[in-house]
Amino acid sequence: MEKSKHALGVEHPDTLRSMANLAVTYSRQGLWEEAEALEVVVMDKRKHALGEEHPDTLTSMANFAGTYWDQGQWKEQRHWRWW
Repeated sequence: MEKSKHALGVEHPDTLRSMANLAVTYSRQGLWEEAEALEVVVMDKRKHALGEEHPDTLTSMANFAGTYWDQGQWKEQRHWRWW
């Protein structure tokens, strides 16, 4: 991910994919704070670069929702400002 950031830039689709994959890995390991931090960055960058309705942006939103779901934080999902 770091090499991709350096070579391609933080908003490049390949970099964002690497970041999203790392966030999923963190989530599966129970590293919720690390997962959330990366998911927010990926989501914001994809919204800015691709728009709110692009499939990659929606995937980022779903991944973020999944992290909350896995933690049992269902109420937080209903109050998201971008859904």
